[in-house]
Amino acid sequence: MQYRRELKFICSDFELEILRHRLSAFLPHDAHQTGASYQIRSLYFDTPDDRCFHENLDGVNFRRKYRMRIYNASDTLIRFEVKEKRNSLTRKTSVPLTRAEADELLCRRPFSRPESGSAAARLIPDELLRRLHPAVIVAYERTAFVYPVGNVRITFDRNISGSAQFCSFFAEALPKTPAMPAGRHILEVKYDELLPDFIFRTLNLGSLTAASFSKYTLCRAVCDCTDTLIL
Repeated sequence: MQYRRELKFICSDFELEILRHRLSAFLPHDAHQTGASYQIRSLYFDTPDDRCFHENLDGVNFRRKYRMRIYNASDTLIRFEVKEKRNSLTRKTSVPLTRAEADELLCRRPFSRPESGSAAARLIPDELLRRLHPAVIVAYERTAFVYPVGNVRITFDRNISGSAQFCSFFAEALPKTPAMPAGRHILEVKYDELLPDFIFRTLNLGSLTAASFSKYTLCRAVCDCTDTLIL
């Protein structure tokens, strides 16, 4: 899978509503969305010395994050994902997990590796997988638009919250803490080589400024008082 470009912006409710009306006129939603939005929960893992967290804060040119993701609090589709960042480019690889495999990771038990190899161990070395532990849950509501040329994906991520209640990852009601001020949300624009000009013009509100931040570090800050900047 090739690396992709990823732009991030902090937006107000008003700005996202303008963009929603503009984009809805000519772009479809992604496959996960059946209504106005859908819920995403990502459980991020880190090493005992918080290597992923500190590499993110330090802006290391090549770094990885490890997470388990579900949609709408359901165990129908569970994915273990590795997200890589190389300079300003990103790449994500993923494998499906069974509920039993997910529960092993949630309970911090050593992740088993049957003879055929566990799903997550196909992405990262088994010795690293055994060192990873749950660090924080990142939860939010997503509205997503897609366009095939350039493999464009535009997402509105609202009400971003963090939680350290790992055993409630699949619960309908997850206890969580807001990670951003009220009325502040994240717009992400991802594409391969080219962002079509008409989409660029549609997104241009004259008030958006690209920012560099991570939902993972934001939610770590509100869940365990890690010393980092909250935008």
